[in-house]
Amino acid sequence: MLNLNKSLSITIAVSLILIIFFTTLLPISSFAQTSQSLQTNKQYSSSSIRVKLKNPNSSTLLNKSNKPSVEVFGSTINNVNLLQIKPLFAEVAPETSSVTPQSLATDPEATELSKYYEITVPEGTDTLGFSKQLKQLPDIEEAYPSPLPAPLPVSPNFESKQTVRLPAPRGTYASFAETWPGALGENVKIIDIEDGWNSNHEDLSKARVPGARINNGTPIDDQSASATNHGTAVLGVLVGDKNAFGVTGIVPKASVGMINAHNKQGSYNYNVSTAIVLATKNLKAGDVILIEQQTWGPVEGSLVPVEYIPDAYDAIKYATSKNINVIEAAGNGNEDLDNFELYGSVFPFDKPNSGAIMVGAGASCTNTGVPPRSKLGFSNFGKRLDLQGLGDCVVTTGVGNLYSAGGINRLYTHNFAGTSSASAVVAGNVASFVSSYKKLNSVAPKNDFVKSTFKTTGTAQVSNGLEYDGNIGPLPDLSKALLKTDLKPPLAPAKLTATVNSSNKVVLNWLASTDNVGIANYKVVCNYVQVGNLAGNVLKYTFAGSKPKTTYNCGVIAVDRSGKVSVMSNIVKVSTK
Repeated sequence: MLNLNKSLSITIAVSLILIIFFTTLLPISSFAQTSQSLQTNKQYSSSSIRVKLKNPNSSTLLNKSNKPSVEVFGSTINNVNLLQIKPLFAEVAPETSSVTPQSLATDPEATELSKYYEITVPEGTDTLGFSKQLKQLPDIEEAYPSPLPAPLPVSPNFESKQTVRLPAPRGTYASFAETWPGALGENVKIIDIEDGWNSNHEDLSKARVPGARINNGTPIDDQSASATNHGTAVLGVLVGDKNAFGVTGIVPKASVGMINAHNKQGSYNYNVSTAIVLATKNLKAGDVILIEQQTWGPVEGSLVPVEYIPDAYDAIKYATSKNINVIEAAGNGNEDLDNFELYGSVFPFDKPNSGAIMVGAGASCTNTGVPPRSKLGFSNFGKRLDLQGLGDCVVTTGVGNLYSAGGINRLYTHNFAGTSSASAVVAGNVASFVSSYKKLNSVAPKNDFVKSTFKTTGTAQVSNGLEYDGNIGPLPDLSKALLKTDLKPPLAPAKLTATVNSSNKVVLNWLASTDNVGIANYKVVCNYVQVGNLAGNVLKYTFAGSKPKTTYNCGVIAVDRSGKVSVMSNIVKVSTK
């Protein structure tokens, strides 16, 4: 038996399991039959299966042969070609990268990813039946057909204007970021995971910065409006240029990246989990991943968050363990994620929280018959959801039903919607918060602090009074969240002086206090009683209530925009006549 410390290939170990499986457990012919149901529902690949090992380091799994996996398989078994087995996450697989078993031992999330393998089988195989049998093997924790892409969330056709920049409770007060240090995104990067973007749109200059496009394999090259509208709309919500035309994104100064979930490589070309890992490798602590995807659920035709897929769940955990803020669409299936029989007591299947901020779609239009901030009929719901975003009437780039003169690069829409628009709105708010926090404190906030801040400062969900009323969480209030980025009180006002004027009233003068977010007001205290409250740009106070023949001890306190209070200035003693 070879020793694992000699970096014996885990791929060969998986191959041995499958050889035993093929030769002793099941006749291969049972897998070579085309499954009519799989062809019909298009939810699973009929040529690709994913497995997760329980313990790839177990000595019972090691093969004495050191041949590559294709040689161990042999070219055929029972006249059926066995094509390939490879690590799902090459970035963290010891046999395909510089990662070693010793380094994996110090990174438990990467260890989980290293247990996944993708098996390519002949096209038309009953991969669902194959997976069920594989999962019965004692050394395999998960086995399932590789999921085919679900359709992108379809935006409902609501005709109204977006409200994202308005103050709460109508909007998320995104415009407040223009008045707060670092809140326009200059210190953060966002990576959007989907497939198509029109980076030539006139209002999306950030999408044309070299290196913005990060390829997950070979992207599918389709630049038609229908293929790019969704991603173009998302980018407009996030980083639409601040200029004299079009729209303005929530964080127009943020860096942006775009990673495709589909590619042209091999017989199976959809893998959102590898896109998440690739995004993580291209980000720093505090940055943002926006997952603009949903996946098929356990009931045919149902749509659920992507972390329902085991490898996507573990990829998200890998990202959040690096202090990346992952924003995940809850999906447009009107699914109750608290359904115990389908998802366990906590979605998905009672696993620990992945760390992602899961987003539902709340009403924003005023003419839909349901109140703002209530759950829209298509949105998934449940206690796993953290926040809601604007799920209808979002004005952004693309589509063309608001403005379409001048071709594809000048299209705008007034009804981008669904959990797609909602997730983009939340991602923009989170990016603003992180960017400001880094500006003010020179360090990225912890992602659990980011999530809890938005949940506690947001505007509460309201009931829609309908049967599909379920939890989607509060709507972010960026103006309140940004106050939590300020951790430092202002400096005390300096050189306070006091005189008595010709009317026998006390007059105080002082030098301005300084603060990282700005001074909101000054409080004047005389003889332990507050006697004045002045705007932050006023540095003089006449105490109209001062009495004759009275001695006063006075001081001034500065209050910054987040409500933090300075220590008292120097105390001055003055007596009226």
